[in-house]
Amino acid sequence: MGRSIDRLLQTAPRTMKNVTSFEISGQTIKRFFYDSPAAGACSACGLITDPDWTNKEFEVDSCHLDFGYTYDFATIVSDRFAATVRAWPGVKLEKIAGSMNWFHLTCDQVVAYDKARGNVQLLRPCDECGRFREIFAPFLACLAPEVLVPGGLARTDQVFGSASDSPSEKRAQIPTLIVDAEHAVSLRSGGFKGLVLRPVGCGPVTGS
Repeated sequence: MGRSIDRLLQTAPRTMKNVTSFEISGQTIKRFFYDSPAAGACSACGLITDPDWTNKEFEVDSCHLDFGYTYDFATIVSDRFAATVRAWPGVKLEKIAGSMNWFHLTCDQVVAYDKARGNVQLLRPCDECGRFREIFAPFLACLAPEVLVPGGLARTDQVFGSASDSPSEKRAQIPTLIVDAEHAVSLRSGGFKGLVLRPVGCGPVTGS
């Protein structure tokens, strides 16, 4: 396993000698997940109220990805990806009944995001729910210096994303997903389509 981690880090910048975690990102699945009347959302800004809510009737047609985000920022993974991560700490998977072999992925291990170093921008507060309609930052995986990334899958305590201009179009704001170096090896070796791994704090290392 140690040699596998070394190979994973070979394409990371030479200045990053002690990389211990990776940011997970993916491509777009061209569908809407939260367009169901059952998805709870703020009536003023359209941001969903429960990030763990799963649209069991969601349909994925002819998608070639193993990992991706819908237009409205739900994280969707294939059964092949789910089989790899199912037993990992932090992983939460909900089967999507409307689409065979697809799962909604969320996470319950939380790590602290460094809002100051990450230069988080909080814009357009909603008078109804108190959240910000726009949250963005140059670095989505800027962790606090004291953070020790746990084994398995973790998420930042800071979410990112923008609400739609129309409150009737529901959207989620999502955290950055983080995986430790050892588990990142399993993801890279799986050859999952659409998945990108980045050493925390730099550019992409691998993806399909």
